[in-house]
Amino acid sequence: MKRHFKIQLVPIDSIKGAEYNPRAFDASRFKLIKESLRKLGWILPVYACDGVLLSGHQRTRAWKSLGYSEIPVVEVEGLSADEMRGLNILFNLATNDFRRANLTDQISSEAPKLPKGKFNPYPCMNYEMRGVEGMMMKYGISYGDADGWQYTKSMLQKGVLVPLVVSSDEKLANGNKRLFALAKAGIEQVPVVFTSLPAKYIEYFLNKVSMDFDLKKTYSTQMRWGSFRRLRLSREFLGHGFSAWIRMQEFAKCRDFDHTLPENTEKLIKRFGKTIIDFGAGHLHETEMLRSIGMNVYPFEPYHVTTQDKPDRTASRYVAIPLLQAIAAKRKFDSIVISSVFNSVPFKEDRDKILTICASLSDKVFICTRAERDPQFQNATGRTNFSEGNFGHVNMMANYESNTILGEIISGAPKAQKFYTLVELKEQVGKFYYNVVGFDGGNNVFVSGSGAKKMKKSNLRAAINFEFNLPYPNEESLGMEKDAIKAFTKRGLL
Repeated sequence: MKRHFKIQLVPIDSIKGAEYNPRAFDASRFKLIKESLRKLGWILPVYACDGVLLSGHQRTRAWKSLGYSEIPVVEVEGLSADEMRGLNILFNLATNDFRRANLTDQISSEAPKLPKGKFNPYPCMNYEMRGVEGMMMKYGISYGDADGWQYTKSMLQKGVLVPLVVSSDEKLANGNKRLFALAKAGIEQVPVVFTSLPAKYIEYFLNKVSMDFDLKKTYSTQMRWGSFRRLRLSREFLGHGFSAWIRMQEFAKCRDFDHTLPENTEKLIKRFGKTIIDFGAGHLHETEMLRSIGMNVYPFEPYHVTTQDKPDRTASRYVAIPLLQAIAAKRKFDSIVISSVFNSVPFKEDRDKILTICASLSDKVFICTRAERDPQFQNATGRTNFSEGNFGHVNMMANYESNTILGEIISGAPKAQKFYTLVELKEQVGKFYYNVVGFDGGNNVFVSGSGAKKMKKSNLRAAINFEFNLPYPNEESLGMEKDAIKAFTKRGLL
């Protein structure tokens, strides 16, 4: 694949910002960005595709306010709109050498005084191509943590190179994690910007003076419909969300639990009841397994996929019809099972809406979701050691909720994953059910609630209007909220 690296000075007005840029503006940090550009110039270029910025929104704005008419740009070719959105996030992450948790609120008090001297507005134009292996040996890079090398790997898949920065005191002041990823990817040459500045200036202004992300505001729609269960995650056996409640803390592999054995069938019906709702039923595999042993299962899957890895609106609506008919007919639901769903629903308020609906329909709920000790979360937070196996996982920590990561960033369907603690999930379920019990098991957390609390009609109506009209790609939506309101009204709940 062609590696995109050719810096050109272009008219600043020929480049426009992306409307979906997730950076939240901060006046104090913008002032420092402006001052650093005024004294240090452009250490790294901006990147753009078809005249739209992929990186450097605030630097471009600050540079223009200083009266300059040109900016250094690397043009990236052949990106889809989804890839542009994803790279917009990754550029901001891959050019930082810090862990987000270390970014303090006292930015201005930490800033080193800027040097005086001859000003070069575009030091990034004076770059040299250097061998990656030689740079690795010179700077002793042997391990890169998850916040940097993973992002760089994903960018490399799109042919994008970002320079390393070497300071006047011969330090690799920015790019150690990018260098690690380049070496692991087998890239032989990397652009290197050699500056006349000591490392402390570069480290501060490239690594710390950046705006925080507002992913929730900018990407909420994509994150919601990106929650669908991928086709590769098909099941040939009941998952822990069902089997673990039978075996409790005896955590053998799911495939070792045969639901067709008479004794296991009896235990499943005794635990969950004869008639249940499979909320977030995914590919409907478990629904069909339970139906095969005589259980009455009503699935609900707002993002059902069929032959392609994207939600099928028509199929999802078809799946929901029998459930709405059963609700309208006042069918009694012995319990509701939410298996491997809460970890994929991106926002806490969305999960609360699900529980609002569940508490209105059944006196019992059973939830299985991923725990913070899950290897995927440990890898994303850098708590696991590097291995060839985890090099392919590209996840970023989301800053809107604890223990939440965002993956598949360039796919067009970003996948949020929430990793719970037992205490946290019990507290959430306890807002909707009087009796809450749970246990830890394997890489999951299990919580059940019984004795549903009475839901306010206004809250239930809002939850129905949301859950049955979830967003879809191309500005579509599930569009079943009116049918759902009618069904719940017939049931006497509204």
